[in-house]
Amino acid sequence: MTLETSGSNGKSGDIRKTGIDPNFWYPLARSGDVKAGKAHAVSFAGEPIALIRPRQGEIYALENRCAHRQVPLHIGVVDEKGIRCSYHGWTYDRSGKCISVPYLDSCRLCPNNVRSYPCREAYGLIFVFPGEAAKLESAAFPEIASASDPNYKTRYLNRRVA
Repeated sequence: MTLETSGSNGKSGDIRKTGIDPNFWYPLARSGDVKAGKAHAVSFAGEPIALIRPRQGEIYALENRCAHRQVPLHIGVVDEKGIRCSYHGWTYDRSGKCISVPYLDSCRLCPNNVRSYPCREAYGLIFVFPGEAAKLESAAFPEIASASDPNYKTRYLNRRVA
């Protein structure tokens, strides 16, 4: 489904391309959506992101494409080192650095990396900061007081409709 609007110039535009400020923490998935040892595909403003939960350690977020042939990383294999692309086996660590190319003897020759995103898990949600790294420190993490208040109940709704 494409979300479109008509602008003042009469042309159709994608609502996901609006002037949203990327220098903020955004919830992109529920914690339960990303299983241990797996990756989960999400997007922010049309940018593909893979949320990766290793069996040990904290969740992290990478650009959802292999730097080699642009294959989505979320269909790859998650292991203790990082995520391995399902196409040619390039492996990326949590910082997005390519740490292994199966057909190269030394990874000092690993050619390309992918973008990593600051990622935090709170309130049963996974938050990603898609903005500029220099603005991360000044961006306050959202405080959702009602998340731990027993007088409030949280209801999650899916966009999927039969």
